[in-house]
Amino acid sequence: MCTSLVPPSAVVARRPAGAATLVAVVAIAAITLAVALRVSFSSLSGLLTAFHEGQAAAAVAGLDGCVDEALLSLTRDAGYGGGTFSIGAAACAVSVQGSGAARTISATSTVSTFINAATVDVSLSGATVSVTSWLQDLD
Repeated sequence: MCTSLVPPSAVVARRPAGAATLVAVVAIAAITLAVALRVSFSSLSGLLTAFHEGQAAAAVAGLDGCVDEALLSLTRDAGYGGGTFSIGAAACAVSVQGSGAARTISATSTVSTFINAATVDVSLSGATVSVTSWLQDLD
């Protein structure tokens, strides 16, 4: 009977097959996840910015509509004093001050947290309303 003994110095520790591949896959997955999260957060930030820009633009457009509605109401009724109403997404608040031919329209348009305001001086002549000045609050 022949037995051969291997000396302890000849035994080489072997790693399980595929360990290096597993480490590489985990590293690639972590990098991919980090990139994906960065891209998704960038996209979300861009979407929020675009949404807020849209609301700000709606508030500006709403202000024009508020003043136009006040001008139209003054042509129909020289005693128009203002009111509150909605135009699209904008909530409008309008007041008309003055008497005789000279009137001042104060209008505010609100969309979400965006508020635009204007003070418009007008002149009445019969059924004709002429804008003499328009001062818009840019805050």
